[in-house]
Parts: sequence; structure tokens; C-alpha cells
Amino acid sequence: MRLILVLLLLACAAPAQVARAGTNCTGTTSCTPTNAIGDLQLAFAFRDGSQTAPTVPAGWTSAGTASINGTSSADSAAVLACKISTSANEASGTFTNANSLVIMIYSGVGGTTANCNTVSIGTPSFFTSTVNTTTTTETFNSLTNGSATSWVIGFGGCSACTAGIGTAPTGMSNRSAHSSGTPPSTGGHDTNGAVASFTTANVTLTTAGRIITAVVEVKAAALGRPRRVYVY
Repeated sequence: MRLILVLLLLACAAPAQVARAGTNCTGTTSCTPTNAIGDLQLAFAFRDGSQTAPTVPAGWTSAGTASINGTSSADSAAVLACKISTSANEASGTFTNANSLVIMIYSGVGGTTANCNTVSIGTPSFFTSTVNTTTTTETFNSLTNGSATSWVIGFGGCSACTAGIGTAPTGMSNRSAHSSGTPPSTGGHDTNGAVASFTTANVTLTTAGRIITAVVEVKAAALGRPRRVYVY
């Protein structure tokens, strides 16, 4: 009997593509984007006056938090969270204690809500500004993405922000900006392709201004590994 080794490649050479999908949404504590089943929802919720980040709703996974110690009313905090949509146009649920929220939508990712913070996105990099600044810049930390097909997302949140939260840093495009009528405000920016770093974006603050930003990579879906099939 002759043994023939057949190598079946279950994954093509080119990586899967990540794409911006649906319609982003904004709100104070909740919102409902336009999305399809399987899309990644990536949320940035900002809170003013506390070092405790907003509470993530059921069905979401926290990817990281950041805070500013400004002593009581000058404190700020933010959380970055992710989930994989299990229904179309899926409501976010309530990010408890948030003052401003922005959600961005992407397709072509892998993983589940339980592991979206390790499979669907990379480790976020947070920046926090100094306390009670009158004029400063919205700074986005450098990030080198692992795939040229992935997207890099920059979120920003600020208290007492009078202008600029919707201004994307050079190399990114603004996709969403929100204010609840008065500060604090949030913004979401992104870019596709191999990117190493971003410049700052100008933001105008009042005397109590504070900024928190997060940069994160949305990864391409994991592909199947080659499998060896033995035929006798």
C-alpha cells in the first residue's frame, strides 16, 4: 500500500481583511450602532469627576482603563471595551456613570466577546494629560500594528473641552465626535494600513480641562492552519 501525503492549505496566503462597517454611534451612557451579526463593536466611555472608570455593560469585555488623579472634581477616567455582535443593530446597554460614549464598528475580525480583547484587538495604549490645563494637545501614543490589513483606532475623551475633540491626528481620519451638549466629549478616529505613530491634535480646554486617549489595533481574523491529510 502506498502512502501519499497531501497537504491541504485551509487558509489562503493573503490575510483576511478588516473593514470599517455599519454606522458608528454616540451617546452619554448608551447608543445603538448600525451593525451586522459578527461585527466588532469597540466602545470608549469617558467619565468626569471620578477616577473610577464607567462600568461595562453585560455582554462586553473590558480591554483596559485609564484615570487622572486631579483630586475629586478634577478627576477623570475612561474604559475601552469590545464585543462581537450577535444580532443586527445591537444596542450597547448602559455604561454606568459614563458622561460621553462613542462606539466604532468593524467587520472581518475573529474571536468572541469573551476573548475579543486578545483575539480581535491588540493591547490598547492610553495617554492621560496633566490636570487643570488651559491649553494642551490631544496626544495619541505610538502604535505599530501587526498587519497591514488591520485598522488602528484612536479614541479621545476630555472634560471641559471647548473645541478640537473631533480633530483627528495626522495620519488618522475623524469618524465620530460627540458632546452631550456640554463637556465632557468623546471622539473616534482611525486609519488603515501599516502605521507606526501619530502626531498630536489640537484641543482647546477651559481651566479645568483634562484629556484621556487610547490607541488600539483591530486585528485581521485568524486563518486556519495547514492540515496534513494522509491518503492510503
